[in-house]
Amino acid sequence: MKRVTKVAWSTIIIVIIVLIGVGLFLIKPEKEVQYFDASKINSADTTLFTNKDIDLKTFTLNVNIDENKLNTLIATNSDVQDFKAEIADGKIIFYKKVQLIGMLNTQYKMVFSLRTENNNIAMLLENAYIGKIKIANATVMQELKKNENQSMSVDEAQNKITVKLQNVKVSDAKIEGNIIKIKVDFSKYLKNGLGFIKDLFNK
Repeated sequence: MKRVTKVAWSTIIIVIIVLIGVGLFLIKPEKEVQYFDASKINSADTTLFTNKDIDLKTFTLNVNIDENKLNTLIATNSDVQDFKAEIADGKIIFYKKVQLIGMLNTQYKMVFSLRTENNNIAMLLENAYIGKIKIANATVMQELKKNENQSMSVDEAQNKITVKLQNVKVSDAKIEGNIIKIKVDFSKYLKNGLGFIKDLFNK
C-alpha cells in the first residue's frame, strides 16, 4: 500500500512539473524582440508630413511610413514603453513587454489590419496573444484603452483604434510590403489659406 502511495505521489509530482514546464513554455515570448529605443529617435521621423510629400496639382499628400518612422511616431505621441511595431504580410504587428507574477517577463502580441473610416485611419485588432497563448481581444483592448489620448481613440466593443489627424481628410490608408501608405486630401481646408499649410508642416 505504501509503495502504491509513493508511486501515486511520484506521478502527481511529475505531472505538476510537466504542467509548469508547458505553462512556462507557452508564456515565454513567441520571439525575442528588441524593443524600440526612444533615445535614438531621428527628429526627421517625428513629423508625419513633410513638404516633399505634397502634390500641389491635386492638393494631396502621399505619405510613406516605414517601421522606424512608425515606432518613432508611437513613441513621441503616446506614453507607451517597452514596445516594438513591425509591418509584415499586410498587417501591423505590435509587441509590448509585460510582467506576470512579478518577475516573469513575457509580451503581448497584437495583429492589426488597416483601413480608412470616416476620413480617419482605423486599425482593427484581429488577434492577440500573451506569449504563445491566444487571448481574448477584449483583454488587450482594455489595456490599450488606458493609453487613449486626443489623437487616438479606442473602441473596445469593435476592437478598433482610430487615429485622428486634425484638419486633414484621409482618403486612403493601406499596407504595401513593409510600408504604410497614406493619402491625405486637404483641398477642402484651403479656405483657411496658406496659414493652414504652414501650420501643417510645422507641427
